[in-house]
Amino acid sequence: MTRRGGIYRIFIKCSIFILAFAAVFCGFMRSYSESGTLEAVFDMEEEKLVIPTNTTQITLRTGPGFLYPVKMNITDCERLEVLEKGLWYKVKYNDSEGYVYSSLFIDEKGFAANRLDGVYIGIDVVGSYDARSGVSWAGQINLKIGMKLKSVLEAAGAVVIMPRTSFESDELVNAVVRAEIFNKYNCDIIYQINAISSPVPSESGPQIWLAPGSPIRKCAEILADDLGEVAGKQKTPVTEWTGSIFLNYVKSPAMSLCPGYLTNDPDWERLNTDAYQDALISVIREFTVDYIYEYKMDGGSVTGDL
Repeated sequence: MTRRGGIYRIFIKCSIFILAFAAVFCGFMRSYSESGTLEAVFDMEEEKLVIPTNTTQITLRTGPGFLYPVKMNITDCERLEVLEKGLWYKVKYNDSEGYVYSSLFIDEKGFAANRLDGVYIGIDVVGSYDARSGVSWAGQINLKIGMKLKSVLEAAGAVVIMPRTSFESDELVNAVVRAEIFNKYNCDIIYQINAISSPVPSESGPQIWLAPGSPIRKCAEILADDLGEVAGKQKTPVTEWTGSIFLNYVKSPAMSLCPGYLTNDPDWERLNTDAYQDALISVIREFTVDYIYEYKMDGGSVTGDL
């Protein structure tokens, strides 16, 4: 009995010690994470800041510490909106707020959530509709890419003008009519999404066309190189399209982007994958930010290098 009593007393003492240590540690973590002595990892100059993460699996906790309960496990996340900074970042994911450990963020790649606030961007999609066969393959792909691009640009604060969200309107088949709509808004830049076919099966994209004498040729060449990298091409051509009614009629800087050719097998396979579409859209979004801040807002020349 004496031996059992001794073991029992040791067990009680160990339990009390563990509980006391946990309480002290929890208090330390809470006070440390909430203290004002932490140096800022970055400056929260913007009301909203989006920070990429170095892992796609994120644990969101109810408070700033490892001992706080897990609020949710996010299995697919590349970036989060940061509300407060510290050892633990207070973040927003969809409609939920919680805390994520700061080491999971790539701070130097953070950007303002509304970095295209007040910018007018036009998106034109090329395609056709037939009562018997429905929307053309080109139209389906162009519309899907266009709608995705619209979504990410609007998420960055841009005002997106996109007259064509379907192909059943006979009026919007006319390129001049669509161009006139864009001309009413004085867009900062216009993207025409134009996956097409070619009589030469080996011809592949991406490719960019401009109106003759376009002032954004140098910028377009930079975008073309970035788009080419996504498709695994060393060089993406930028050429003048003298016969484009749309490019010649719009007044704002505009380019026609061919993400790929429907008649080229590798292009066709890429065009029908979300990963390729999303990669193209990401490149266009980042180019748009550079274009706006380097030239439209800072007064630079659009004929120079970004």
